[in-house]
Order: sequence, then structure tokens, then C-alpha cells
Amino acid sequence: MKTTVHEQNGTRELVGACHCGRCSWHSTGVPERALSCNCTVCRRFGALWVYGYETDDVFLHGNTLTYQPGESLGFHCCAYCHGLMFWRALLPNDQGLYRVGLNLRMAEPEAVNAIPLDRFDGLNHWQRETCVGRFVADVL
Repeated sequence: MKTTVHEQNGTRELVGACHCGRCSWHSTGVPERALSCNCTVCRRFGALWVYGYETDDVFLHGNTLTYQPGESLGFHCCAYCHGLMFWRALLPNDQGLYRVGLNLRMAEPEAVNAIPLDRFDGLNHWQRETCVGRFVADVL
């Protein structure tokens, strides 16, 4: 499955899929910024994250396997090719929505190259660092 940015009815949508194409996600709109995290899990996965809420602005498709390293979220990979697709909160927020982090590496580079990329120090300080002049293209 080719992944890209689609435009439907004047609305932009970002699409991503695993290597075998059996799992995919799409997000309404294109994110303003992406995040690279160095926590003990994210640095091993090498994922680049953008965020939304399941069934609100993020839609998930396909069978996944889940790795749950703690009590707040589960990491989901394709049940067939094992590509890391997203993480999902285990509990809903006050509005009943589940927070989701989409792995931008599942999208085609031309669809995400121009998205500014920030760093999140999830290992030592648990804080976001805005990286001026750095883009997803710099790490793909």
C-alpha cells in the first residue's frame, strides 16, 4: 500500500501502512510537529511520533500485537510483518477518547519530510525540546 498525504473534500489526511500493508492508520490533517523520544522504549524502536485521538482524528486498521511495558500505554505492531504502527493509551481521557501516537516511519518520506522535528528527553528530564531548523527529513 502506498502511503502519502491525501486531500479529500478540502481536508488533508496523512496515511501510513506497515511493510506488508495489512495494518494502516490515517490521521485527519497533517501534524504541525513530530517528536523523537529517547526513552528506554522509543529509542529502541526508532519511531518518530505524531499524536491524536482514536476515532476523533486518528483511525487504525488491521490486526496488531501489543507490547505493554507499563500501566499507561501499549505499543502496537502489525501481527504479520511486525512493523511498529502506533502506541495507544490504555485508559480514555475525560472525554472518553484514547490518545494515540502514530509512527511517522510508516508514511512515505515525501509525505512527512517537511514536518518540523522536536526531541523529547524521556530518559533523563521528561521534557520536550523544540529543535529549530530540524525536520523529519533529517532522520529518514
